Amino acid sequence: MEENLANRSRAELETALRDSSRALQAMLASQLHSFDDHFQHLLNDSERALQDAFPGAFGELYTQNVRAFRDLYSELRLYYRGANLHLEETLAEFWARLLERLFRQLHPQLLLPDDYLDCLGKQAEALRPFGEAPRELRLRATRAFVAARSFVQGLGVASDVVRKVAQVPLGPECSRAVMKLVYCAHCLGVPGARPCPDYCRNVLKGCLANQADLDAEWRNLLDSMVLITDKFWGASGMESVIGGVHTWLAEAINSLQDNRDTLTAKVRAGGRDKHSGTGVLDMAPSARGALLPPKDPVVSPQVIQGCGNPKVNPQGPGAEEKRHRGKLAPRERPPSGTLEKLVSEAKAQLRDVQDFWISLPGTLCSEKMTLSTASDDRCWNGIARGRYLPEVMGDGLANQINNPEVEVDITKPDMTIRQQIMQLKIMTNRLRSAYNGNDVDFQDASDDGSGSGSGDGCPDDLCGRKNSRKSSSSRTPLTHALPGLSEQEGQKTSAASCPQPPSFLLPLLLALALTVARPRWR
Repeated sequence: MEENLANRSRAELETALRDSSRALQAMLASQLHSFDDHFQHLLNDSERALQDAFPGAFGELYTQNVRAFRDLYSELRLYYRGANLHLEETLAEFWARLLERLFRQLHPQLLLPDDYLDCLGKQAEALRPFGEAPRELRLRATRAFVAARSFVQGLGVASDVVRKVAQVPLGPECSRAVMKLVYCAHCLGVPGARPCPDYCRNVLKGCLANQADLDAEWRNLLDSMVLITDKFWGASGMESVIGGVHTWLAEAINSLQDNRDTLTAKVRAGGRDKHSGTGVLDMAPSARGALLPPKDPVVSPQVIQGCGNPKVNPQGPGAEEKRHRGKLAPRERPPSGTLEKLVSEAKAQLRDVQDFWISLPGTLCSEKMTLSTASDDRCWNGIARGRYLPEVMGDGLANQINNPEVEVDITKPDMTIRQQIMQLKIMTNRLRSAYNGNDVDFQDASDDGSGSGSGDGCPDDLCGRKNSRKSSSSRTPLTHALPGLSEQEGQKTSAASCPQPPSFLLPLLLALALTVARPRWR
């Protein structure tokens, strides 16, 4: 009978624990979904604005390069959703390839082989054909996207940690202690006695000692998430950057058209192509002047040295045949107020659950059990009716060494929970780096810390692309040993944990206990 009661007690407490965790998971999932929807909406709106305005403003400069712009937005989405991309390198590659394409379109009078354009693209940063737009976009987009994806990943990691910890089984000592708390009063003939509140807290502090050790890193994570929302505002904030990518693209193309003559002069300064015949610089001045600007700005011959000297395209149009291309005046996106509302709600909810792990014993005792009042001298104290005298233990594993109700081996922490503590540390470090505008490769950080913990903690549809690239081995293995209890062993109980009634009364008392005590865990 006692084994059945112990198993029943363990199952009821595990169910109550999962119920409490499920509510926290639901809140975190709701927050993640809301922020993800908003960030995706900002980027989608920017792409739609580009598709609506660029064809009329830039003509073939856009329509012949639609794929390049579409690929840029696709890679920005991949980065935000957790792909292993280096954002600065992605942007640099985009500007280099765009320069190659647009330079050929703006200079139809020249024969520009692919190797020349590739050489030109590699020097895009030195040539600065797009003005300050690439640099501004790089600085602001890096901070905005790093902050956005780190915040959303933080919500995912927090939810993942709660889910994994809720699945940790309770040990046999906990099962016996809960059985004694809930059922032994009925077995001893005092079915009306309710458990003393402090007695219940000591039992559950011992049962959930490992879970309470999550508290410090859990608070650090939530504090870091609240802090990084400060990066959602201002010139480098979410709405102005993620929702305004197209404005920097428009400014860049405007600058390229304005800088066309200067860029052409830099091309002329690049020198003679030693492998080809007649180049632009080999032509007579009268012929050359029809193709290139008559006045050369002062530029360094080393600017694009080594790219060669482009030839004249005999079938290319002259200057008078070039089609006029317009410009687009970028307009800033006015704040919608949606993000401000989301952030305010998230801050309040994250602060509300900061003490979730250390408050679990008290929460489960007060919400899931029918306890006696604190001043009742006739509550069930584990032995008989009367006041509960032992002091309430502190939180965490180390404080349970003298727990009077649950025998806890403080030398054997739960490995699953230790791995989740490490995941919280990793995500906190990532958030702190993101606050400073730095992006830390998330999977590399996981490898340094925990081995086979909760991975990157993100839902599969947000950032599940990286796990296959890394092995599960860790450079710094955890030093804690596994508790060493199988599920079957955890269900075994001894017969020495309750005062024993006469054996002939056991069947009758079992039926009475199951009938009376059923609603104890609500």
